[in-house]
Amino acid sequence: MTEEQREAALRDIRGLERGVIVEAAKLLSADSSTTARLLELLPGEERVEVRHGILYALSWHGDVSLWDLMIRKEHPKVRGQAAECISYLFGKVETDSKEFEAAVDALQKALKDDSPEVRYCAANALGATRHLPLIPVLQGMLRDQTPVEGWMGSVGDEASRAIEWIKGGNSQIPDDMPVGREPADVLDDIRAEVHAGSGGKLFSLLMELELGLCRYEKFPEDAFERYTSLLADPAFWMHGDTWQFVKEVGDSWSLFSSSQRETLRPLLIASFDKGSNPMGAFVIGELLGGRYGDQAALDALVSLAGTASMPARALVPHGLGVLASGTRNGKLRKRAILVLRHLEKSEIEEVRSEASLALKKIGVPEVHE
Repeated sequence: MTEEQREAALRDIRGLERGVIVEAAKLLSADSSTTARLLELLPGEERVEVRHGILYALSWHGDVSLWDLMIRKEHPKVRGQAAECISYLFGKVETDSKEFEAAVDALQKALKDDSPEVRYCAANALGATRHLPLIPVLQGMLRDQTPVEGWMGSVGDEASRAIEWIKGGNSQIPDDMPVGREPADVLDDIRAEVHAGSGGKLFSLLMELELGLCRYEKFPEDAFERYTSLLADPAFWMHGDTWQFVKEVGDSWSLFSSSQRETLRPLLIASFDKGSNPMGAFVIGELLGGRYGDQAALDALVSLAGTASMPARALVPHGLGVLASGTRNGKLRKRAILVLRHLEKSEIEEVRSEASLALKKIGVPEVHE
Protein backbone atom coordinates (compact mmCIF):
# COMPACT_ATOMS: atom_id res chain seq x y z
CA MET A 1 0.00 0.00 0.00
CA THR A 2 1.38 3.42 -0.97
CA GLU A 3 1.68 6.26 1.53
CA GLU A 4 -1.23 8.03 -0.15
CA GLN A 5 -3.42 4.93 0.08
CA ARG A 6 -2.39 4.45 3.70
CA GLU A 7 -3.38 8.00 4.66
CA ALA A 8 -6.67 7.65 2.80
CA ALA A 9 -7.49 4.43 4.66
CA LEU A 10 -6.61 6.01 8.02
CA ARG A 11 -8.98 8.84 7.16
CA ASP A 12 -11.76 6.57 5.88
CA ILE A 13 -11.74 4.34 8.95
CA ARG A 14 -13.05 7.35 10.88
CA GLY A 15 -15.75 8.00 8.29
CA LEU A 16 -19.53 8.13 8.67
CA GLU A 17 -20.51 5.26 6.37
CA ARG A 18 -20.16 1.71 7.64
CA GLY A 19 -19.16 0.32 4.24
CA VAL A 20 -16.31 2.80 3.96
CA ILE A 21 -15.10 1.94 7.49
CA VAL A 22 -15.16 -1.78 6.70
CA GLU A 23 -13.13 -1.38 3.49
CA ALA A 24 -10.59 0.81 5.26
CA ALA A 25 -10.26 -1.70 8.09
CA LYS A 26 -9.56 -4.48 5.58
CA LEU A 27 -6.83 -2.43 3.90
CA LEU A 28 -5.21 -1.41 7.19
CA SER A 29 -5.34 -4.97 8.54
CA ALA A 30 -2.76 -5.93 5.91
CA ASP A 31 -0.38 -3.10 6.81
CA SER A 32 1.26 -3.62 10.20
CA SER A 33 3.17 -0.35 9.80
CA THR A 34 -0.05 1.43 10.80
CA THR A 35 -0.22 -0.14 14.28
CA ALA A 36 1.04 2.97 16.10
CA ARG A 37 -1.25 5.31 14.13
CA LEU A 38 -4.31 3.15 14.83
CA LEU A 39 -3.48 3.03 18.53
CA GLU A 40 -3.30 6.85 18.53
CA LEU A 41 -6.78 7.05 17.00
CA LEU A 42 -8.41 4.62 19.41
CA PRO A 43 -8.60 6.69 22.66
CA GLY A 44 -10.37 9.61 21.03
CA GLU A 45 -12.94 7.56 19.09
CA GLU A 46 -16.27 6.77 20.79
CA ARG A 47 -18.30 5.34 17.89
CA VAL A 48 -18.65 1.56 18.18
CA GLU A 49 -18.41 0.91 14.43
CA VAL A 50 -15.17 2.90 14.16
CA ARG A 51 -13.60 1.26 17.22
CA HIS A 52 -14.69 -2.06 15.74
CA GLY A 53 -12.89 -1.24 12.50
CA ILE A 54 -9.71 -0.06 14.22
CA LEU A 55 -9.52 -3.10 16.48
CA TYR A 56 -10.28 -5.43 13.57
CA ALA A 57 -7.28 -4.03 11.70
CA LEU A 58 -5.07 -4.20 14.79
CA SER A 59 -6.04 -7.81 15.49
CA TRP A 60 -4.36 -8.83 12.22
CA HIS A 61 -1.10 -7.05 13.01
CA GLY A 62 0.05 -9.92 15.22
CA ASP A 63 0.58 -7.81 18.36
CA VAL A 64 -0.69 -10.26 20.96
CA SER A 65 -0.29 -7.68 23.74
CA LEU A 66 -3.38 -5.95 22.32
CA TRP A 67 -5.66 -8.99 22.46
CA ASP A 68 -6.52 -8.67 26.13
CA LEU A 69 -7.54 -5.04 25.58
CA MET A 70 -9.76 -5.98 22.66
CA ILE A 71 -11.65 -8.71 24.48
CA ARG A 72 -12.12 -7.11 27.86
CA LYS A 73 -12.76 -3.42 27.35
CA GLU A 74 -14.92 -3.01 24.25
CA HIS A 75 -18.54 -3.20 23.13
CA PRO A 76 -19.74 -6.85 22.95
CA LYS A 77 -19.78 -6.77 19.14
CA VAL A 78 -16.19 -5.57 19.13
CA ARG A 79 -15.00 -8.03 21.79
CA GLY A 80 -16.66 -10.89 19.95
CA GLN A 81 -15.02 -9.90 16.67
CA ALA A 82 -11.65 -9.59 18.39
CA ALA A 83 -11.95 -13.07 19.88
CA GLU A 84 -12.86 -14.46 16.46
CA CYS A 85 -9.86 -12.75 14.86
CA ILE A 86 -7.53 -14.26 17.44
CA SER A 87 -8.55 -17.71 16.22
CA TYR A 88 -6.84 -16.99 12.90
CA LEU A 89 -3.59 -15.97 14.55
CA PHE A 90 -2.85 -18.86 16.91
CA GLY A 91 -0.94 -20.64 14.18
CA LYS A 92 1.69 -17.91 14.34
CA VAL A 93 2.69 -18.42 17.98
CA GLU A 94 4.06 -21.40 19.91
CA THR A 95 1.98 -22.90 22.71
CA ASP A 96 4.81 -22.40 25.20
CA SER A 97 5.25 -18.71 24.37
CA LYS A 98 4.24 -15.71 26.49
CA GLU A 99 2.09 -14.50 23.60
CA PHE A 100 0.09 -17.72 23.53
CA GLU A 101 -0.33 -17.64 27.31
CA ALA A 102 -1.53 -14.01 27.20
CA ALA A 103 -4.07 -14.73 24.47
CA VAL A 104 -5.43 -17.86 26.17
CA ASP A 105 -5.70 -16.01 29.48
CA ALA A 106 -7.68 -13.22 27.82
CA LEU A 107 -10.00 -15.73 26.12
CA GLN A 108 -10.62 -17.67 29.33
CA LYS A 109 -11.65 -14.41 30.99
CA ALA A 110 -13.91 -13.76 28.01
CA LEU A 111 -15.70 -17.06 28.70
CA LYS A 112 -17.14 -15.34 31.79
CA ASP A 113 -18.27 -12.26 29.87
CA ASP A 114 -21.86 -11.05 30.34
CA SER A 115 -22.32 -11.10 26.56
CA PRO A 116 -23.19 -14.54 25.12
CA GLU A 117 -21.72 -13.44 21.77
CA VAL A 118 -18.34 -12.80 23.42
CA ARG A 119 -18.47 -16.18 25.21
CA TYR A 120 -19.38 -17.90 21.92
CA CYS A 121 -16.51 -16.30 20.01
CA ALA A 122 -14.06 -16.98 22.84
CA ALA A 123 -14.98 -20.69 22.77
CA ASN A 124 -14.45 -20.70 19.01
CA ALA A 125 -11.03 -19.07 19.38
CA LEU A 126 -9.93 -21.50 22.08
CA GLY A 127 -10.84 -24.36 19.76
CA ALA A 128 -8.53 -22.88 17.15
CA THR A 129 -5.57 -23.35 19.49
CA ARG A 130 -5.77 -27.15 18.97
CA HIS A 131 -4.32 -27.23 22.52
CA LEU A 132 -5.40 -30.39 24.38
CA PRO A 133 -5.11 -28.97 27.93
CA LEU A 134 -7.89 -26.51 27.06
CA ILE A 135 -10.48 -29.27 26.58
CA PRO A 136 -11.55 -29.26 30.28
CA VAL A 137 -11.98 -25.47 30.10
CA LEU A 138 -14.30 -25.83 27.11
CA GLN A 139 -16.11 -28.77 28.67
CA GLY A 140 -16.96 -26.44 31.52
CA MET A 141 -18.86 -24.29 28.97
CA LEU A 142 -21.06 -27.10 27.65
CA ARG A 143 -23.71 -26.22 30.18
CA ASP A 144 -24.07 -22.68 28.77
CA GLN A 145 -27.05 -23.20 26.50
CA THR A 146 -27.65 -19.50 25.86
CA PRO A 147 -28.61 -19.03 22.20
CA VAL A 148 -26.59 -16.42 20.29
CA GLU A 149 -28.41 -14.36 17.70
CA GLY A 150 -26.73 -14.47 14.31
CA TRP A 151 -24.60 -17.50 15.16
CA MET A 152 -25.18 -21.25 14.96
CA GLY A 153 -26.71 -22.63 18.17
CA SER A 154 -25.76 -21.83 21.75
CA VAL A 155 -22.51 -21.04 23.55
CA GLY A 156 -22.38 -24.67 24.71
CA ASP A 157 -22.88 -25.90 21.14
CA GLU A 158 -19.86 -23.89 20.01
CA ALA A 159 -17.82 -25.17 22.97
CA SER A 160 -18.69 -28.72 21.90
CA ARG A 161 -17.58 -28.01 18.34
CA ALA A 162 -14.37 -26.44 19.65
CA ILE A 163 -13.62 -29.60 21.66
CA GLU A 164 -14.08 -31.75 18.58
CA TRP A 165 -11.87 -29.36 16.61
CA ILE A 166 -9.09 -29.73 19.18
CA LYS A 167 -9.42 -33.51 19.24
CA GLY A 168 -9.47 -33.67 15.46
CA GLY A 169 -6.26 -31.70 15.25
CA ASN A 170 -4.35 -33.94 17.65
CA SER A 171 -3.90 -37.30 16.02
CA GLN A 172 -0.43 -37.57 17.51
CA ILE A 173 -0.16 -39.34 20.87
CA PRO A 174 1.56 -37.15 23.48
CA ASP A 175 5.14 -38.22 24.18
CA ASP A 176 4.53 -38.98 27.86
CA MET A 177 1.43 -41.13 27.30
CA PRO A 178 1.72 -44.94 27.52
CA VAL A 179 0.91 -46.64 24.22
CA GLY A 180 -1.18 -49.76 23.71
CA ARG A 181 -2.56 -50.29 27.21
CA GLU A 182 -5.90 -52.04 27.49
CA PRO A 183 -8.92 -49.88 28.48
CA ALA A 184 -9.51 -52.12 31.51
CA ASP A 185 -6.02 -51.32 32.82
CA VAL A 186 -6.56 -47.61 32.26
CA LEU A 187 -9.85 -47.79 34.18
CA ASP A 188 -8.03 -49.47 37.06
CA ASP A 189 -5.68 -46.48 37.17
CA ILE A 190 -8.62 -44.09 37.04
CA ARG A 191 -10.17 -45.80 40.05
CA ALA A 192 -6.87 -45.59 41.93
CA GLU A 193 -6.51 -41.91 41.05
CA VAL A 194 -10.04 -41.15 42.24
CA HIS A 195 -9.46 -42.90 45.56
CA ALA A 196 -6.12 -41.16 45.99
CA GLY A 197 -8.04 -37.89 45.86
CA SER A 198 -5.50 -36.01 43.75
CA GLY A 199 -7.00 -36.11 40.28
CA GLY A 200 -3.89 -34.70 38.64
CA LYS A 201 -3.67 -37.56 36.14
CA LEU A 202 -7.37 -37.82 35.28
CA PHE A 203 -7.25 -35.83 32.04
CA SER A 204 -4.32 -37.79 30.60
CA LEU A 205 -6.03 -41.03 31.66
CA LEU A 206 -9.21 -39.93 29.90
CA MET A 207 -7.23 -39.33 26.72
CA GLU A 208 -5.57 -42.70 27.06
CA LEU A 209 -8.95 -44.38 27.56
CA GLU A 210 -10.32 -42.73 24.42
CA LEU A 211 -7.29 -43.76 22.40
CA GLY A 212 -7.52 -47.31 23.73
CA LEU A 213 -11.19 -47.63 22.84
CA CYS A 214 -10.45 -46.53 19.26
CA ARG A 215 -8.94 -49.96 18.67
CA TYR A 216 -12.27 -51.69 19.35
CA GLU A 217 -15.53 -52.05 17.48
CA LYS A 218 -17.31 -53.06 20.72
CA PHE A 219 -16.79 -51.89 24.29
CA PRO A 220 -14.66 -54.65 25.89
CA GLU A 221 -16.54 -56.59 28.58
CA ASP A 222 -13.72 -56.47 31.12
CA ALA A 223 -13.49 -52.69 30.67
CA PHE A 224 -17.28 -52.38 30.89
CA GLU A 225 -17.31 -54.16 34.26
CA ARG A 226 -14.74 -51.71 35.58
CA TYR A 227 -16.60 -48.78 34.06
CA THR A 228 -19.91 -49.65 35.70
CA SER A 229 -18.08 -50.29 38.97
CA LEU A 230 -16.72 -46.75 38.79
CA LEU A 231 -20.18 -45.27 38.22
CA ALA A 232 -21.46 -47.10 41.30
CA ASP A 233 -18.57 -45.89 43.47
CA PRO A 234 -19.45 -42.83 45.66
CA ALA A 235 -15.77 -41.78 45.63
CA PHE A 236 -15.98 -41.39 41.86
CA TRP A 237 -18.72 -38.77 42.14
CA MET A 238 -16.98 -36.81 44.85
CA HIS A 239 -14.30 -35.68 42.39
CA GLY A 240 -15.13 -32.54 40.40
CA ASP A 241 -13.66 -33.75 37.08
CA THR A 242 -15.07 -37.28 36.82
CA TRP A 243 -18.13 -36.10 34.89
CA GLN A 244 -15.83 -36.13 31.86
CA PHE A 245 -15.78 -39.93 32.04
CA VAL A 246 -19.60 -39.94 32.07
CA LYS A 247 -19.50 -37.95 28.84
CA GLU A 248 -17.47 -40.84 27.45
CA VAL A 249 -20.73 -42.86 27.46
CA GLY A 250 -22.07 -40.55 24.76
CA ASP A 251 -18.79 -40.31 22.89
CA SER A 252 -18.48 -44.13 22.78
CA TRP A 253 -22.19 -44.83 22.31
CA SER A 254 -21.74 -46.88 19.14
CA LEU A 255 -19.42 -49.29 20.99
CA PHE A 256 -22.00 -50.28 23.61
CA SER A 257 -24.31 -53.23 23.00
CA SER A 258 -28.04 -52.91 23.73
CA SER A 259 -27.64 -54.87 26.97
CA GLN A 260 -24.69 -52.68 28.04
CA ARG A 261 -26.73 -49.54 27.42
CA GLU A 262 -29.56 -50.89 29.55
CA THR A 263 -27.11 -51.79 32.30
CA LEU A 264 -25.83 -48.21 32.25
CA ARG A 265 -29.27 -46.59 32.32
CA PRO A 266 -30.21 -47.16 36.01
CA LEU A 267 -26.67 -46.30 37.10
CA LEU A 268 -26.87 -42.97 35.31
CA ILE A 269 -30.31 -42.18 36.71
CA ALA A 270 -29.26 -43.06 40.26
CA SER A 271 -26.16 -40.89 39.91
CA PHE A 272 -27.92 -37.85 38.47
CA ASP A 273 -27.52 -35.66 41.56
CA LYS A 274 -24.58 -37.43 43.20
CA GLY A 275 -21.73 -35.50 41.59
CA SER A 276 -19.90 -32.64 43.27
CA ASN A 277 -19.89 -30.87 39.91
CA PRO A 278 -23.31 -30.08 38.31
CA MET A 279 -21.80 -30.95 34.93
CA GLY A 280 -22.43 -34.58 35.88
CA ALA A 281 -26.18 -33.94 35.94
CA PHE A 282 -25.95 -31.91 32.75
CA VAL A 283 -24.23 -34.74 30.87
CA ILE A 284 -26.56 -37.43 32.28
CA GLY A 285 -29.57 -35.34 31.27
CA GLU A 286 -28.21 -35.13 27.73
CA LEU A 287 -27.58 -38.88 27.64
CA LEU A 288 -31.12 -39.68 28.82
CA GLY A 289 -32.73 -37.17 26.48
CA GLY A 290 -30.45 -37.67 23.47
CA ARG A 291 -28.88 -41.12 23.47
CA TYR A 292 -31.79 -43.00 25.06
CA GLY A 293 -34.58 -40.62 24.07
CA ASP A 294 -37.40 -43.08 24.74
CA GLN A 295 -40.44 -43.30 27.02
CA ALA A 296 -38.37 -44.76 29.86
CA ALA A 297 -35.91 -41.87 29.60
CA LEU A 298 -38.75 -39.36 29.71
CA ASP A 299 -40.24 -41.10 32.75
CA ALA A 300 -36.86 -40.96 34.47
CA LEU A 301 -36.48 -37.24 33.78
CA VAL A 302 -40.01 -36.56 35.04
CA SER A 303 -39.20 -38.42 38.24
CA LEU A 304 -35.90 -36.58 38.67
CA ALA A 305 -37.73 -33.27 38.22
CA GLY A 306 -39.48 -34.00 41.50
CA THR A 307 -36.87 -35.91 43.48
CA ALA A 308 -33.37 -34.75 42.50
CA SER A 309 -31.57 -32.38 44.82
CA MET A 310 -30.39 -28.94 43.76
CA PRO A 311 -28.49 -27.80 41.76
CA ALA A 312 -28.89 -30.98 39.69
CA ARG A 313 -32.69 -30.66 39.57
CA ALA A 314 -32.38 -27.41 37.63
CA LEU A 315 -30.67 -29.35 34.81
CA VAL A 316 -33.61 -31.73 34.24
CA PRO A 317 -35.23 -29.24 31.79
CA HIS A 318 -32.12 -29.37 29.62
CA GLY A 319 -32.48 -33.15 29.29
CA LEU A 320 -36.17 -32.77 28.47
CA GLY A 321 -35.34 -30.16 25.84
CA VAL A 322 -32.78 -32.44 24.22
CA LEU A 323 -35.36 -35.24 24.11
CA ALA A 324 -38.09 -33.01 22.67
CA SER A 325 -35.83 -31.62 19.95
CA GLY A 326 -34.39 -35.00 18.94
CA THR A 327 -37.28 -37.46 19.09
CA ARG A 328 -39.33 -38.42 16.04
CA ASN A 329 -42.15 -39.60 18.29
CA GLY A 330 -44.79 -36.87 18.27
CA LYS A 331 -46.47 -38.05 21.46
CA LEU A 332 -43.16 -38.20 23.30
CA ARG A 333 -42.27 -34.68 22.17
CA LYS A 334 -45.66 -33.37 23.21
CA ARG A 335 -45.38 -34.87 26.68
CA ALA A 336 -41.84 -33.52 27.15
CA ILE A 337 -43.08 -30.04 26.23
CA LEU A 338 -46.01 -30.34 28.66
CA VAL A 339 -43.60 -31.27 31.44
CA LEU A 340 -41.40 -28.29 30.57
CA ARG A 341 -44.48 -26.04 30.68
CA HIS A 342 -45.22 -27.41 34.13
CA LEU A 343 -41.63 -26.80 35.26
CA GLU A 344 -41.92 -23.18 34.12
CA LYS A 345 -44.21 -22.78 37.15
CA SER A 346 -41.84 -24.46 39.60
CA GLU A 347 -41.28 -22.88 43.00
CA ILE A 348 -37.55 -23.00 42.29
CA GLU A 349 -36.33 -20.04 40.25
CA GLU A 350 -33.44 -21.97 38.63
CA VAL A 351 -35.83 -24.69 37.43
CA ARG A 352 -38.23 -22.12 35.98
CA SER A 353 -35.41 -20.35 34.17
CA GLU A 354 -33.95 -23.55 32.68
CA ALA A 355 -37.42 -24.74 31.59
CA SER A 356 -38.06 -21.45 29.76
CA LEU A 357 -34.64 -21.62 28.12
CA ALA A 358 -35.23 -25.22 26.97
CA LEU A 359 -38.62 -24.31 25.45
CA LYS A 360 -37.10 -21.32 23.68
CA LYS A 361 -34.28 -23.41 22.26
CA ILE A 362 -36.63 -26.01 20.78
CA GLY A 363 -38.77 -23.27 19.25
CA VAL A 364 -41.88 -23.47 21.43
CA PRO A 365 -43.62 -20.06 21.57
CA GLU A 366 -44.12 -18.36 24.90
CA VAL A 367 -47.52 -18.55 26.58
CA HIS A 368 -48.79 -15.16 27.71
CA GLU A 369 -51.35 -15.25 30.48
